[in-house]
Amino acid sequence: MNNIMGTGNCIFKNEILSYIKQTPINQKRGEKELPDLIQCAIDDGNIIKLFVICDNYFNINSPEELKRMNSYFAHY
Repeated sequence: MNNIMGTGNCIFKNEILSYIKQTPINQKRGEKELPDLIQCAIDDGNIIKLFVICDNYFNINSPEELKRMNSYFAHY
């Protein structure tokens, strides 16, 4: 096991990068966070959309999780 987890996929237009400068630094982590960057774009009147691209998600960080994923696809 490790402390890494997939966070999904995000696709943005290049214009999102213009919000980096105004994105606040997270007080706890001392870093700029993606949700805050997105919130800056929303606050500026941009529309953010969600698209479901699959029915299942597998985060594979251990042999057990790999077995679970392989078992799922064995049915296809």
